[in-house]
Amino acid sequence: METEILNKPYTFSIETISPVAIGDGQTISPLADYIPDGNKILILNQEKFTEALFNNKKIDAYRDGVFNVSIKNKTYFLKDFISKELNVRFGDLIEKEIPSHYVNAPVEIKTVIKNADDPYIPGSSIKGAIKTAILYKWLDGKGKNTLDQIIADTEALYNAHSSDIENMIDLKHRNDKLQGAIRNAKRKFVGRDELNSLTSEIRENTDEIKSIQAKLSPIVARFNKKLEDIVDSLLHVKTAMGGDQFSYLRVSDTLEFNFKLEVDEINRRHLVIPERGIPVLSETINGKSKFTLDLIPRFEHKNLTFLNKSNAVDLLLSHLNDFAFDLMNFEINVIESQARLDKKSTKEILDFYKKHTKELDSIKDAAYLCLGFGKTFFHQSIGLAIAYQDADTFLKYIKIQELGKPKQAFFPITRNFTTSMKPLGWVKLQK
Repeated sequence: METEILNKPYTFSIETISPVAIGDGQTISPLADYIPDGNKILILNQEKFTEALFNNKKIDAYRDGVFNVSIKNKTYFLKDFISKELNVRFGDLIEKEIPSHYVNAPVEIKTVIKNADDPYIPGSSIKGAIKTAILYKWLDGKGKNTLDQIIADTEALYNAHSSDIENMIDLKHRNDKLQGAIRNAKRKFVGRDELNSLTSEIRENTDEIKSIQAKLSPIVARFNKKLEDIVDSLLHVKTAMGGDQFSYLRVSDTLEFNFKLEVDEINRRHLVIPERGIPVLSETINGKSKFTLDLIPRFEHKNLTFLNKSNAVDLLLSHLNDFAFDLMNFEINVIESQARLDKKSTKEILDFYKKHTKELDSIKDAAYLCLGFGKTFFHQSIGLAIAYQDADTFLKYIKIQELGKPKQAFFPITRNFTTSMKPLGWVKLQK
């Protein structure tokens, strides 16, 4: 009987260096779950709250109040209802407090994944980030010929269909302007004939866009299938034993150690124009925890056999840091050369990235990863490898994929930041 040889599991500590939000798909509501209270929110004990509604025969009154409450009264609806309608001490219904960093607003708050009410980072999130870093490192090293072929294929596709691609971009850009003209026309109460003319042109442009997309769709699909095959050849190819290559890389969920839960206001910022999206309130985690990483020396793919060596963990950390370093440097270059943010915001962002790229130059027994909500296109694709190799080809790649808005200066042009202008999701792994 064959004996399975396992590497010993390595235990890492994990420390958040910026707020991390890995959502569970749920939200908490100011009408049922929490009450804003200065620099914190108060979470209701749902069992006690329901019992108080039942004992005071106020279930119908509460339901009617939720249905009829106006937006301006949502913030303190729950607190006022408890104080006026329920015969209980307000404090008896509070289960816990969570620090918050946002303007009091009656909106739902996204929640993070938890186990028995304790936040944690899933091992699958860490493993996904590891796989992306390994793919990037391969394209930047032994897979350089493959990256060169991707770039050549991108250039060939664009050059063969540049007229259609650029025409489609022009039509989309024109439609954006026409939509703006319609909004202005409605505010000025212009005649129906002018509105109909604008609407008619949008419809004609849209029909032409759809025609071009129908023509290009099978061509782009074949191009994308080739890219997927490249990724699959490294990340998902089956082994002789029948498993996925990365099934031999096991990463446990974090074990709760000292994670702190907070609520942050997350703003989607446009880097060129002073435009902010609607802020999102979300729980985030800060602090420290621990997890284990198991490496099983059965990696058969020629580009993954380094994980079979005795120094596999050190090599893995080096791969992760190379990817993190290039990501952070890319952000620095974008902020310094392209962004038009206010001076304070620019300084906060640059200080964060420059501090940690400096540390990445010297650390040996640790690595940086970016996890969860707020990651950009470059954290999850081969886009960074293309952009670093050839910026002009990357712009053509974006046009082929119809990413971003037409004629925008660069891609991606928006980022998610907390109110203190910290990027989301960065953690430090320490052996």
